[in-house]
Amino acid sequence: MEDYAEQLFGASGERTPAQVKKLVAARRERSARLVSPDGPQLHFVLGEGAIHWQVGGPKTMAKQLLRLIELQDLPTVTIQVVPFASGVHAALGYAFTLLLQPAEQQDRAYFESLFASKLIHDKATVDGYRRRFAQAVEHALTPNDTSDYLATVAARL
Repeated sequence: MEDYAEQLFGASGERTPAQVKKLVAARRERSARLVSPDGPQLHFVLGEGAIHWQVGGPKTMAKQLLRLIELQDLPTVTIQVVPFASGVHAALGYAFTLLLQPAEQQDRAYFESLFASKLIHDKATVDGYRRRFAQAVEHALTPNDTSDYLATVAARL
């Protein structure tokens, strides 16, 4: 995971090696909290292209895919891949995060671009993101099929 993160954080060439290491360390700490037994439920839906885009070369990418399979085995994590062959869906081309809260709190949607990010509180807009997420899930492989597919791709690298 760290080799993968280093490649992503260093890709622009605008960060020093020390800045990249600091960002990787922060991601490692955040990841540890997220996948702890008392962490939140996490559900990721990835486009197939994300698993074929070689970040850091074949060895780094294979390690990353195998790490996703390990995460999939945790009771709090679900990972699904939307295959190219599934066709178009309403979330295609959009990266976003849904932050679903306990009933007494307001759900939110979040997205970021290269130089900006936005946290959305408006219920109607958040509901639109929720519908798009549901459509992506409908087009995705099951979690078990996703793990099998990730293992197949990793083995080919």
